Amino acid sequence: MASDYGKLQAIGEFLSAVNGIRSLEHAMHGVKLEEETRQLHDSLLRDRVNQLYENYSKRLEGTPELGYLKLLRKEYNPTKAEVPKPQTQNPLDYIVEKKDWSLRAENSLQLGNIRTIGELARKTEQELLKSKNFGRKTLNEIKEILKDMGLHLGMSQDELERYRREYRG
Repeated sequence: MASDYGKLQAIGEFLSAVNGIRSLEHAMHGVKLEEETRQLHDSLLRDRVNQLYENYSKRLEGTPELGYLKLLRKEYNPTKAEVPKPQTQNPLDYIVEKKDWSLRAENSLQLGNIRTIGELARKTEQELLKSKNFGRKTLNEIKEILKDMGLHLGMSQDELERYRREYRG
């Protein structure tokens, strides 16, 4: 009976800890952070999940929660084959979702099905303004970000290829 109570107690503690991790994850979803800060956040979550595994894997033996713990550990510690390849260094290949846009700009780009900076630079102002929910404020924000990258809207294929060749990161 004492063993059952100990297992129930371990399950309760484990589920409470997982709830804390998931709450933090949920609170940070969509928050724009510098890459270094995002990596630190991910590292802290990974360390916490690994601590949970160390503390609870033996105590949860014979329970469905052990399976969940193993899946959680795998989620936060992907094998090398599961780790996504880093984006190429050329800004034309950057994924639009990885940039620090305002929510309005990010939504407008998603609605316009624009996935990379290169695709965005090919678009003209008129094409973007025809998109649903795409206004001057969003257009000016995007133009400013592209300018900071040495790009502009309405770039020709030749301009993009020259930029790609000349870019040295």
